[in-house]
Amino acid sequence: MRHKRFLSALVVVALAGPVPSAFVLAQTPAAPPVAPAAPAPVPQPPATPTLEPRIVRPKDVTIISGSRFRVGNDRYQVFGVRTPRPRGGQCVMERLRGRQSRGALRRILSRGEIRIAPTGQVNAFGDKLARVSVDGYSVRRRLIDARAALPRRGEGFNPWCISLRRPPG
Repeated sequence: MRHKRFLSALVVVALAGPVPSAFVLAQTPAAPPVAPAAPAPVPQPPATPTLEPRIVRPKDVTIISGSRFRVGNDRYQVFGVRTPRPRGGQCVMERLRGRQSRGALRRILSRGEIRIAPTGQVNAFGDKLARVSVDGYSVRRRLIDARAALPRRGEGFNPWCISLRRPPG
């Protein structure tokens, strides 16, 4: 019962409008004098994560799909390519091509020293987009040349499933 009365009193005070400043000053104790404060430091912009290239060995890499892989706890996607999904693809052909694409990425990354240069962007899965090269050769270019990936152009259709392609014209 006490809570209802208290809440109704609060509503009445809120609806009554602003409280006169003399009443507020009379009710609050006097604050001790404050010494002049030192000048506030100038706020610095937040530190951006370093986008330093990372060099790893092939045995440190775990392949997730045709363009995604993991190094330790960090997940990366090869920047600028679109690959079919080996799991969860929209049709049988996409899943088959996805497994072939995953094998192609595994072969390409197993050839030598891998250099990963993050772009600072993140994909829908939370993977860091990165420009990846193996012994100086672009993994993006090798995946496209091996017909395991397509250049990413922002298509709104599925190029691996014939029935889901955009009609010509």
